[in-house]
Amino acid sequence: MAISTIDNNGVNLGQLGSRNLIINGSMIIDQRNGGVSVTPSNGSLTLDRWKAGLAQTSKFSLDQDSESPEGFTTSMKVTSLTAYTPSSNDHFFIEQEVEGYNAIPLALGSSDAKDISISFWVRSSLTGTFAGSVINSARNRSRVFEYTINTANTWEYKTVSFAGDTTGTWLTTSGKGVSLRFNFGAAGTWLQDAGSWSTGNVTASSGSVNLVATNNATLYITGVQLEVGDTATPFEHRSYGDELLACKRYFQRIAGGESGITSSAIMTGVMHNSTFLEGIYKMEVEMRTEPSLECVAGTDYYGFSRNGAQDTFNSISIDAGVGNSRQVNLYNGTEVSGTAGQGGIVFSKVEAAIVSLSAEL
Repeated sequence: MAISTIDNNGVNLGQLGSRNLIINGSMIIDQRNGGVSVTPSNGSLTLDRWKAGLAQTSKFSLDQDSESPEGFTTSMKVTSLTAYTPSSNDHFFIEQEVEGYNAIPLALGSSDAKDISISFWVRSSLTGTFAGSVINSARNRSRVFEYTINTANTWEYKTVSFAGDTTGTWLTTSGKGVSLRFNFGAAGTWLQDAGSWSTGNVTASSGSVNLVATNNATLYITGVQLEVGDTATPFEHRSYGDELLACKRYFQRIAGGESGITSSAIMTGVMHNSTFLEGIYKMEVEMRTEPSLECVAGTDYYGFSRNGAQDTFNSISIDAGVGNSRQVNLYNGTEVSGTAGQGGIVFSKVEAAIVSLSAEL
């Protein structure tokens, strides 16, 4: 009887399971904005799991776009809004912060640190040498990488591989394990030579293309993959359902924001006393940590229907510290009146009544 063996030195670790440490690398999930273009502020979450970093406002916009290479249907589109030359310590980028638990296979910060391979599809109206970086949670260990866009307005596939960092502190818990950044413009302390690990919080190499310096310049990116190994493998397409569930560990839209849908059930509620409405919302998937509530308030945005009666109210609050990563207590303590013990359905009344839970890194 023949016995088959697998040489782990010949394949990327994790090739038999989930390889891609990036969530929503195909840019297909956009719970927050629903494909609508946004001009982000520093730290804004955009397409699921992707965060904007910027020193100056209104220099670029981000949105989910249908422009994509073969095998994909969506990309993230970045558009420069002004011809702004970065100066001093300016920086402009998008990044994904990978949870430490997911970064464990990289073994960063140890003598067993593994090789890292990054791959992605990119298209830009500009050509030349572009840059990105990999960085730890303390923002004091980083490595800049470069890639070249050869032809304008043409999809090109890029791969970058390098040895993992054997020093520094890299979290392997529910905190930030490793961050992957793509640069749109940087200057000063945000610049570092490509090709080696060093200290600092950096994004790009000196002389790399600053997208924000050209008005209306565009860059599209999709198929982003970060994996263990010295060779990039084909993009790992997960099912839409699996990708959405992975995103919901960090952000869940409960109600509102769906075009044409003016009423969305939120939870079962009960009158704790004559003026205090409360209920328990159970997460669709366990979140990274106890989440915070993002609630859009407005006149009569919400309703409580029970026993043939209906009250309207303006907002919902979260009882911080009472819940956990699996369920939270939501309430309104001033705008509803009834009888203690009355139960019913809490719902949003208008499309703009958006209620979300966030446990982002």
